[in-house]
Amino acid sequence: AQLPNAQNGRMIIRYRHQQGHYLWLEVSGQVIYAAETGNIESYIASARDISARKNVEDALQQSEEKYRHLIENMRGGLAVYDVDNRITYVNDRACELLGDTRTQIIGQSPFGYTSPENEAIIGEQLARRRSLERSSYEIVSKHKDGNTLYLLIDGAPLLDENGGYNGGLIVMTDITVQKQAEEALRQALAKEKELSELKSRFVTMASHEFRTPLASILAMTETLSNYRHRLSDEQIEQRLVKIKGQIAHLKNIMEDVLLLARMQARRF
Repeated sequence: AQLPNAQNGRMIIRYRHQQGHYLWLEVSGQVIYAAETGNIESYIASARDISARKNVEDALQQSEEKYRHLIENMRGGLAVYDVDNRITYVNDRACELLGDTRTQIIGQSPFGYTSPENEAIIGEQLARRRSLERSSYEIVSKHKDGNTLYLLIDGAPLLDENGGYNGGLIVMTDITVQKQAEEALRQALAKEKELSELKSRFVTMASHEFRTPLASILAMTETLSNYRHRLSDEQIEQRLVKIKGQIAHLKNIMEDVLLLARMQARRF
């Protein structure tokens, strides 16, 4: 390898060995000038094999690229913040969840992306990170489009080379659909409980409504059975009319019950 004219220094080159494999060489050289004329007379150079180091660097670069690709394509939103609680990194999913671009988010505080009622939770969690604690919690976040998001947050501290606090990271999972389903289920259970109570009250009322005319019919029937010979035709007729009236009342109650049953069947 020849160094450039009129330049002393170091360069790294890839060199093909005579046996066919390649080596990485770190070449250091110096230009030699002629004493009489001052012209370049020759070059002197030394080279050392740094193939092992280059292989490690290449493997590290490939590993970093692999994990960067993993982080950028993970389903959860990832955000990293420093000791001053300023966001230093977010992946694409975090940008989607927060509704801002990476440029707009970097340097911001986590408090800017949560509802006011969650500020106490965020403050408590940041304090726990400084105590080197991990934790999971839920918050309500406001998307830039105005929609409300429910986020499950997994937080962990970041440590420096001495094991001290150096910021933290969070992984955000959108659980809005799950929360909406839970709320729909809660409302359905509340309505079912209300319906059950209404049915219970209706059964109690219906039982009373049935018992009253039945008791009246029974009393007048017993009167007719036991004292018919003492009653005039007019008195007997009056009691029979009352019995017919109570039977008509029972019929009306039964029709109301059947109507309610048909209404409930159509609703369900």
